[in-house]
Amino acid sequence: PLVLVIRYRAHKAVERRSEERAKLRPCNGHGITQTTWAGTYTETGASKPTTYEWTADSSGQFSGFSKDDDGTSQVRGVLVWEPNQQEGQIAWQEIPPIATHTVEVSGKIRLNGSHMVIDADYISQIEQGTICLEAQTGVAA
Repeated sequence: PLVLVIRYRAHKAVERRSEERAKLRPCNGHGITQTTWAGTYTETGASKPTTYEWTADSSGQFSGFSKDDDGTSQVRGVLVWEPNQQEGQIAWQEIPPIATHTVEVSGKIRLNGSHMVIDADYISQIEQGTICLEAQTGVAA
């Protein structure tokens, strides 16, 4: 049936995104530590509010949580942002409160004036969309 084919393809796409995240070589060249983010995520044409709070270590690995209309999800990821670069890569996995699926996110982290901004897209076994965030606390060197 068509539904099984679509789910299989979505599962494989999430798997590939997870493998790509695992291959990233972390670099926290801007010295990011504990950071709070606010913004929106968009899926099926509707934008909704979301927040994130995570802590990065000196290597560039980070963990924390996100909140949106689905509840609170665990977040684990990696950032690759070299010193003296305006933009870097960021990727993370979200595990929703009801772990029927995982969400793989990847995109860019950059400075916009004195603020950090993330523009990313995400995919899961059941949906895909975009995320736009601005740091509310935390600084980049």
